Amino acid sequence: MPSVLRNSIEEAGVPFVPFDSPTEEQLSRIWESMEGLPKDVVLHIAIRDAFAGLWAQAALPIISRHVKDWKPDLIVRDSAELAAVIAADQASVPHARVEVHNGITESLFIEHGSDPVDALRLQVGLPADNGLSLRSELAFTSFPKSLDTSETLNGEDKRFRVRSSIVIEQPRSEPAVSSYFSEQQSRRNRPLI
Repeated sequence: MPSVLRNSIEEAGVPFVPFDSPTEEQLSRIWESMEGLPKDVVLHIAIRDAFAGLWAQAALPIISRHVKDWKPDLIVRDSAELAAVIAADQASVPHARVEVHNGITESLFIEHGSDPVDALRLQVGLPADNGLSLRSELAFTSFPKSLDTSETLNGEDKRFRVRSSIVIEQPRSEPAVSSYFSEQQSRRNRPLI
């Protein structure tokens, strides 16, 4: 986990194992390079240079060491954390991701992250795979299929769709329309989408 998450993780009672992060100076150079650019270009640069670049480079040595020491049966990663894919492949451990973005954004992580992930794969002695390790892993998502237009691997949807039964109480200060939909959702005891 990035060190900035330490307090949240420890408050939840989960053991915290930090990995290295890029320096503020390194990240500032990336953020400054994006000023004034269109949103799609900003996202491309952020994925390629920050998530799949600097963060994955910084995290990979520690994640690889923990995988080697712990010998897990499965690695489940946040979809924006790309070093775990490489560490898993190094140790021949299956991996899956929890998709925290909509399907289109998730597919952009694969599209824009494949080249830097391949560069890291080569650095650790793995062959480049042009994003296959990212596209072929199982994924958990709470986005309904009807809202997911992202690519699949050979026409096969590798996503396990999770439905939540959690009902969120909303304050009554909301507009009547929102309250109506909240009440309808409560009667069905299903998530309002």
